[in-house]
Amino acid sequence: MSDTRQWTRRPRRDVKLRLWTLRQARRQRQLALPDGAHISPVLAWVVVLGLYGVKWWRGIINAAEYLQTHEGPDPITLWDSALYLGEALAMLALGVIVLGALADAVKLPRAAVGLEPSTYSGWRLAACLYGAWTVANLVQVVISILTSSVPIMPPRGHYPTPVHTSAAAGLVDIPASALSGAVEELVVLAIPVVALRAAGYRWLTVYAVAVILRCAFHIYYGVSAIPGFVVWSLLLVMLYHLFGRIWPLFLAHAANNALSMSAAVVGEFAPRFQHVADAINVAGKLVPAALGLVVLLFLLSMRTLLVKARPSRDQAPRTEGKGRLRHWS
Repeated sequence: MSDTRQWTRRPRRDVKLRLWTLRQARRQRQLALPDGAHISPVLAWVVVLGLYGVKWWRGIINAAEYLQTHEGPDPITLWDSALYLGEALAMLALGVIVLGALADAVKLPRAAVGLEPSTYSGWRLAACLYGAWTVANLVQVVISILTSSVPIMPPRGHYPTPVHTSAAAGLVDIPASALSGAVEELVVLAIPVVALRAAGYRWLTVYAVAVILRCAFHIYYGVSAIPGFVVWSLLLVMLYHLFGRIWPLFLAHAANNALSMSAAVVGEFAPRFQHVADAINVAGKLVPAALGLVVLLFLLSMRTLLVKARPSRDQAPRTEGKGRLRHWS
């Protein structure tokens, strides 16, 4: 039975209209917290610093010690990895609960602070933000490398290479590291932004606090890495402020940590496959950035699309057309 449907073209839209649509998408997804104090400033600081301290007080101490001695942590056992994974899961659940409670305190739907997925702009905006996080991370690395190349600056440090007592410990450490990165976007980004704004603080204060919180437990990279982490922190706060979406940033950080830890574990227990793991690690960080950029360019320069349309009853099926035909199976 032949297909009686025909191909037609959607009318071409003006570029200004498309750009306006993207601006409108940003406005409708912007983190629009009401002005004024809705919770006590003391409560806001207790929430922000309490969650931050519970998660990273040991990390800050270890980072400071590593910066002085350059000695890595003790070997990680399977039990240590399991505890790390359990802690990350608990902090993830607690962070989601606290962020939801803050949204309720300012009388906003939870989707307004990024806790619930939104259908507006759909996967396109999510892909752009996922790629934007990866781009911001790469910008941080490039700035840190350039800064460390200045003669008066010390060389850029590196994350202490973990040593696992068994392959099982390393495998469990991969999801634990991924979840730790995801928790970072909740505890260091979303919760401080929403809590401090709900307490009536200005955006300048919010940006400054978010930068300090993120840089504090990354000090093992050294002084020369601070400018890069400042720029990285500012970019991530801007993304959350402008679009109000936390899940794409959450997933991007989790994927970044999982890839890095996977490469480390492969190099530790299967060194002959190290080059493969490194290639996957680099590709996993560059490809999302490229895809996010491609999606953004597609949204900005979208051409006429071919769509299927049913002919009217008194119109014969068209078998030829001027435009390019697209086959749907």
